[in-house]
Amino acid sequence: MPSRNQATIQRIYEALEARDHPTLFSRLSQKIQITHSPGLPWGGTFRGHDGAKIFLDRIASYVTSYVAIERILDAGDHVAVTGRTYGATRRSGRRFDVPFVHLWYLEGGLVVRLQVVLDLPAFQGAMADAA
Repeated sequence: MPSRNQATIQRIYEALEARDHPTLFSRLSQKIQITHSPGLPWGGTFRGHDGAKIFLDRIASYVTSYVAIERILDAGDHVAVTGRTYGATRRSGRRFDVPFVHLWYLEGGLVVRLQVVLDLPAFQGAMADAA
């Protein structure tokens, strides 16, 4: 049986796939901090719900993407998710399939921090025509 935090993270991925932002944001703390590689057009650090919305909008402006979860590792208030992000760039339709690790940090059942780690050179190659 999944832990409370694993269940929270699973719900987040389901909400992302369904583009269900109300459910997604109900699982994120108001003080959420998202960090993504500055080597991509949507990279950087984003804070709060407003920052999370900016982050999601930036990604959506460059790619249509989905995730395939391979494993969820439960370490209490830290949850690591490994998998692949795949999809296509909006500008040219170039397809990508890139491995990732998402590091989630939770407090009181809500996500307070997300760090996205991915195969940056592979993603940059796919994004070369999308900037």
